[in-house]
Amino acid sequence: KLLRTGIHVMVSDEEPVKICNDKLLFYNKLKKLLYPVIPTYDRLNKNISSQLVVKERFGAGSKLTGINLSFSESQTFSRNLHNPIFQPFVKGDEFTIDMYVTKRKEVKGIIARERLVVVGGESKITKTLKDNQLEKLCQNLALDLNLYGHVNIQCIKDNKNDYNIVECN
Repeated sequence: KLLRTGIHVMVSDEEPVKICNDKLLFYNKLKKLLYPVIPTYDRLNKNISSQLVVKERFGAGSKLTGINLSFSESQTFSRNLHNPIFQPFVKGDEFTIDMYVTKRKEVKGIIARERLVVVGGESKITKTLKDNQLEKLCQNLALDLNLYGHVNIQCIKDNKNDYNIVECN
């Protein structure tokens, strides 16, 4: 209806949005594409890691996220979620990468920011930086997922200086 009136909404097609809104589907898709994505499980298992992250499987935001939890803490925390997923806790520096992707699949702008202060899952203080490796990784990911419009990717750089993709909004 909007398009018929000449209004173009900057939003990806349904399939890429579905992939990005489902953290388990996102993990499986990125794993298949050989991206460095944090392993994600829909069942709690002692073999995942000694320290875990527990959050909702669907949607964005992290208000209901348990970070750096033990197995027993993860069990308890997950009872308060509708569709919990479990990931190994990855210690490191957190980054947000914002970009604009045109309908022609051209990345017109990309900005990487280090997340210095995070409150309730939202960045309150960030610092922009130039990191060609991180920018290229995220640009390729956005194009491989066929994303369009404003794209926001979260990553963690671990103690081995490897990037770990967390999610895409």
